[in-house]
Amino acid sequence: CFCLREPFLTANFLAFLLHLHQAPSLTTRVLPPLSSSLIPPPTFSTSPTEPKPKPKNSLLNHPLFFCSRNMNTFSNNLLFLSLLVLSVSCTTFYVSPNGNDSNSGTSQTTPFKTIQKGIATAGTNPIVLMTGTFSGPGNSGIEIYKNISISAQPGVTVSCAGTISEYAFYVTWYSTHDSFSDFTIQNCKSAIYFYQSTTVPRQVNIESMHFSDCETALFDQNSVLNIKNSKFTNIKVGITTYGFNNGLNIDNCSFYNMTTHAIYAESCFGVANISNSLFVSGGSSAITTNTCHMSIINSTFAFNYAFHAGSCLLANQSSGIVIDQSTFISNEAYYGGAIYVAPEVVLTINNSIFTNNTGRDGGVIHTAGTVNIFNSAFDSNNGTFGGAYYCSSGEMILGNVLFSNNIGVFGETSYCLNCLIFGSKVTIVGDSGPSCPIQYIPVSDLLSHPNCVSCPK
Repeated sequence: CFCLREPFLTANFLAFLLHLHQAPSLTTRVLPPLSSSLIPPPTFSTSPTEPKPKPKNSLLNHPLFFCSRNMNTFSNNLLFLSLLVLSVSCTTFYVSPNGNDSNSGTSQTTPFKTIQKGIATAGTNPIVLMTGTFSGPGNSGIEIYKNISISAQPGVTVSCAGTISEYAFYVTWYSTHDSFSDFTIQNCKSAIYFYQSTTVPRQVNIESMHFSDCETALFDQNSVLNIKNSKFTNIKVGITTYGFNNGLNIDNCSFYNMTTHAIYAESCFGVANISNSLFVSGGSSAITTNTCHMSIINSTFAFNYAFHAGSCLLANQSSGIVIDQSTFISNEAYYGGAIYVAPEVVLTINNSIFTNNTGRDGGVIHTAGTVNIFNSAFDSNNGTFGGAYYCSSGEMILGNVLFSNNIGVFGETSYCLNCLIFGSKVTIVGDSGPSCPIQYIPVSDLLSHPNCVSCPK
């Protein structure tokens, strides 16, 4: 079915056919060659007086043209073929809590009752869940062995409550393209579990979903996850990527009251891109990443708390991370009120604001790696050792950074042990200043520093 598996094929093919139909007569126009593995192209004489032999094995002799052989031009035959392509359409299957699995499922008046029946019957055709709550046998613990597209009418909830199912959907390695949109999944151990797919990374689109009161909303082993306009509330771990994840793209999503992590990214092969998102009232590090490259753009972190380190971002091992145009407000942790950077990690911060964050070792940042900060402001943060940042080792590069009204028992701006700090245009207002000196160098030298990775140019 073209509409789900290769939607681009139909559109591009039709554009090619219509282009040929609108072209000049084929007796004066040379056609682009067709693949010999499909249908051999017709050949025409170039002499105006020589008769044109009827080509053998040509597209005109193909059975697809049995009812159009009296048409005068080849382009008309192509137009006829385009109409046949248009006639290839998908059947939408419907599922309703008030349906019946003995129905055909092909209309809103004859829906199936269980999602499992819809998936078993629909093939790769789209499935629409009708308004209501889906629970009980056939509506949770669903295993998916093929490509699937499930969307919903307003007011749809899939619940694992009262069942022994640990997940709502379990996507097996046979599935390579999946789409879920416009409904809520709640009360599950794992809302959607994506098992390791085949050698081709699975493509997953999740849009306008709500995950609530689950241990884990999404668990992935080998996919490219594209998540848009979705909410995660009252969950232990929002998104876990583990093993062979090939990419994580999150846009315009919100994470409220995560018990541990909103995102736990472990051993990524792809890049995690997070944009326009909100992380509020998390109970541990909102984002924890191990060996994953990540960008965080235009996002807000507020009122997150971690007992140990980095209530907003805990960056372990050799990760490359960029934070741009983001805001961190009233977050708290022991090591780095908002951010913890481990050795070998390179973190670049640009155009961001940090205010009212609290940590014992670094009100905002605790780093043992490399941190580059540009065009950003740190205001009214509080730390016992370093009101704004604590640098135990590694290097920091500061360019056009404002530190104002930060409070620290030992170093109101910063506290350093074995750390090198290079700076240009660093402004300190209302702070007593850093406990270790900043080596001021020209901006051009700052930007060309070998550790200035992803710095603004």
